[in-house]
Amino acid sequence: MRSAALLLSAAMVVGAAPPATVDSATIESVSQVREAARHGDSLWPGYSSAPFGFLLVSGEGEVLLCDERVPAGFTRARPIEKLGCPVATGPKSWRNPSLLAAMPAFGPGEVIVMGSPAATGIDEEAWRRTALHEHFHQWQGQLPDIYKRLDALGLAKGDETGMWMLNYPFPYDRPAVGAAYRAAAGSLVAALSARPEELQRRVDDYLAKRSAFEASVKPDVSSLEALNEALSAVQIHRAASGAFNS
Repeated sequence: MRSAALLLSAAMVVGAAPPATVDSATIESVSQVREAARHGDSLWPGYSSAPFGFLLVSGEGEVLLCDERVPAGFTRARPIEKLGCPVATGPKSWRNPSLLAAMPAFGPGEVIVMGSPAATGIDEEAWRRTALHEHFHQWQGQLPDIYKRLDALGLAKGDETGMWMLNYPFPYDRPAVGAAYRAAAGSLVAALSARPEELQRRVDDYLAKRSAFEASVKPDVSSLEALNEALSAVQIHRAASGAFNS
């Protein structure tokens, strides 16, 4: 009797159906993000093979996708066929379903933490682009010198939690900054897709517009490392849009 009970308990954990908090539309979006991530290697070697732990947050609980870990309080569940990667389910936590972030939620190693498109209030295309942007942070997080490079920016102002990167007072609402950013981003995309005979002109145009963007922000924001975050994110957003529509 005891053996039968143990077998039944194991079957309930290993063979359980995917949790109700993961709807099919969200699973499809996560699958498309993983597929689109393959387009990043030409820009950032290793982007497609960077860890892809993805924590889906809802009002009912949390689902950890594509991560070998089973955090405290979580239970291993049956893999979702569309993704073909590990799944673990956990209870509701302090994390809000509106989150759009990557963080070391379960110890070392960045995990994408997001609610569904409906929970975050953005459309599915923007949600997928955002997930790819957060995957860029996962790629960054595995670089051997990432923390030295972050410290070298001198922007933390004594904060050792990493929250300064989320709360940094970047002048997003200044029209001149927005216009310069859009110009640099568009020029970067044009350079990356330019024909050979146009490449040098496009690169020169991009470098000029990037310099204008640097000049539009405060001096302590205008380091090249700080700009890499914004400008590289634009390219993966644009590349992803093409991948999703291909």
